[in-house]
Amino acid sequence: MANMSPQRKRMIDTDVNMFQTPVRSNSIKKRPQTAVKGRLSSLSPAKDKKQTKKEKEIAAMGLSSLVKKKDRLKAQQVLDYLTMLVTTADRLKDPLDDIQEIFKKIEAWKDSYGNLDQQEKMIARVFSNKDSQIQIHNVKTLHDKINEFAEEAKLTVDDINIILFTSIDHDYLTNLLVLQGQFNMWFNLNFEGESQEEIDFRVNKCELWNATVFQAKSILKAAEEIKSRNESLEQITSKKWWEHMRFLDFGEALKAGLQN
Repeated sequence: MANMSPQRKRMIDTDVNMFQTPVRSNSIKKRPQTAVKGRLSSLSPAKDKKQTKKEKEIAAMGLSSLVKKKDRLKAQQVLDYLTMLVTTADRLKDPLDDIQEIFKKIEAWKDSYGNLDQQEKMIARVFSNKDSQIQIHNVKTLHDKINEFAEEAKLTVDDINIILFTSIDHDYLTNLLVLQGQFNMWFNLNFEGESQEEIDFRVNKCELWNATVFQAKSILKAAEEIKSRNESLEQITSKKWWEHMRFLDFGEALKAGLQN
């Protein structure tokens, strides 16, 4: 360096300075791998965030975690509802005619409020969740809601049960969550006389009813087996248990079909 020309020395100093981090005026050194205080640099490896106990519980529950805690159903409550469903189904046999009568009652109730625009406003007001702040309905909360206008719409206990159990989300059957779209069909559709759309509606609801009854019987049978083993009934309300049970039934049905 002693024999180096001043120009060459300045060039080397410049190159070295390019790779040096400027020292802050307060002499506090910058933390390694940190671009901004409290935030990891894009160059630093991302750390996996461990789920808390509450986050794991919510993940395991799925959509049922959106139901308010006070409205969530215990296993025995679910079984009581399913028993009521099976009892109603045994009494009604084929619900196709009942479904048609329910729809006529709802149409007459809506007609009493005026034209279609007035009917839509009435339905929106009746089913508003503004006060209750309900994110998702289960059979319990929706049953309470229907009871608010059931007498005015001339709906019987059987009518309400058919509406409820043809609106169930089968992915969460052991939590008895409601598919809002299926429920809304009862009150938002308007048919002019006998049409293919109305026939399709009745057939679709009848198929949903029969499928729900079939699954309800399967769950009630499994619950009795759980009791016989002195195990906790609460396991049936877990998404994991229901998915296993549901696809086990599907597998057995498929096996029986292939054998026949």
